[in-house]
Amino acid sequence: MKSNKLCNDLEKKLNVTPRKSFTTKLPENLNFENKLSLIVGLIDSDGTIRYNRKNIGLKICCGNKEMGEYIGNCFSCILGERKISLYKHGSIWSLCYEGNKLVPKILKPLYDLPLPKLERKWSLLDKFYTKGNDN
Repeated sequence: MKSNKLCNDLEKKLNVTPRKSFTTKLPENLNFENKLSLIVGLIDSDGTIRYNRKNIGLKICCGNKEMGEYIGNCFSCILGERKISLYKHGSIWSLCYEGNKLVPKILKPLYDLPLPKLERKWSLLDKFYTKGNDN
């Protein structure tokens, strides 16, 4: 970008920085619904929802540990217990969750948000529920 003012505003107000995958700090001043909306976008861009007719899984590549903890803390609020499955592979941190009870419990509040979502990912949750796995 050529505008120093724009670059400075992006960094100070929205935490948009160069090499953002490794430096991004997500805003703390969001209400919980907006945090969940942000996570929907992260799943659409850097996440995977996997369903193989027997088991459902969720993985989000977070870039840095702080982002993984931020998202994991939001999931812990949804679950009502602290459950952060954060792993490092090379220089990238990822959150990984597996299981037909755990993953739908995390994804349902995100799915129910009135937001556009990447259908090829979120339709797997529909398939999971269609197969009668909503235990």
